[in-house]
Amino acid sequence: MLITLGIIGVVAALTIPNLVANYKKQQVVTKLKYVYSVMSQAMVTAQSEGGDFQEWDLGLSYDVNNVKRIVHEYILPYIQYIDEGIQNNRYYIQLKNGIVIGFKLDGA
Repeated sequence: MLITLGIIGVVAALTIPNLVANYKKQQVVTKLKYVYSVMSQAMVTAQSEGGDFQEWDLGLSYDVNNVKRIVHEYILPYIQYIDEGIQNNRYYIQLKNGIVIGFKLDGA
């Protein structure tokens, strides 16, 4: 009986870390799909109401205040969020489920 319990313990010790790693990986994949869906819907709606994004007034500055202006003007009207802020020269929003999305212009 002790040998059987020992074997079960060894098998459990070998398989549980893989199960936990796979679960965490699946959580990340699910959150990424959610963010992609939210941002895609926001961009499609913003472009249908405000024209093609290549014609938006993005300004000439790469600073975080310009990023905040762009996001507020073109994207946030179509996203439900609970918090926003600036950290490490990035503008971010926090969605209802706790996911944080950071924004920064290319070239900055």
